[in-house]
Amino acid sequence: MVSMTLKGESLKLKRLYGTNAVMLGRGLMRDPALLRRLRGGPDASAQELRTYHDRLLEAYRHRLSGDQPVMHRMWELWAYLSAGFTRPEPYLKRMRKAKNLSEYRAAVRSG
Repeated sequence: MVSMTLKGESLKLKRLYGTNAVMLGRGLMRDPALLRRLRGGPDASAQELRTYHDRLLEAYRHRLSGDQPVMHRMWELWAYLSAGFTRPEPYLKRMRKAKNLSEYRAAVRSG
């Protein structure tokens, strides 16, 4: 598996391996604007990241039973998203300490 996040890297893969497609799953989790950026567009704004997070949280909340399974999924998301932030550790620590979704949401808003 090759990690690819930039347009130049995708073109390099095409030249090296003659591929017409790439898998973007984890890249999209880290950067929901990845497809737009590959087309030369801007990075995701803070509002776009917030909307992405909130929609995913609500989808997990409706699909999973209880706060803990939802928070575990969201912590997994933050393992990817946090790579795009400067010094995310204090915020991640608050999120991980949350005992319920209310505390988790408060921790996310504090960042």
